[in-house]
Amino acid sequence: MFKRAALLLLLTGSVAILGHAQKADTDDDRTNGLLNGRFWTKLPEHGDKVWFVIGYCEGAAVDGLAKCPAQSEFGEIVRGIDRFYQEPENLRLPFMAAVKIFAMKVTGAKATEIEAFMDRVRKDADAPLPKK
Repeated sequence: MFKRAALLLLLTGSVAILGHAQKADTDDDRTNGLLNGRFWTKLPEHGDKVWFVIGYCEGAAVDGLAKCPAQSEFGEIVRGIDRFYQEPENLRLPFMAAVKIFAMKVTGAKATEIEAFMDRVRKDADAPLPKK
């Protein structure tokens, strides 16, 4: 019960932040339905990005999805994601992939593992979604 209430509170905060982003949810801001680097770069303030990361990490932990690196502070994660999205070729990659890549780097994954993961993510980003 507490986990659901905490998730709801965090998601509510994330939604408020999303409301501040200019044109926060255009087609360009999503890759295969997932928020990407174009969305991330439109968040106006560092603090907005920190709250977005907190909401993502807490929500992912509750749902048992990919975890944020425990040894990193939220501000460090934001700076790592900002660096990742400075490369134009990464802007179309989903936010959740950027978090995973940052986590891989922080935990000492080999460069070849990171590059292989990025290659898979890029291929997925290029593939159209299957029709329902």
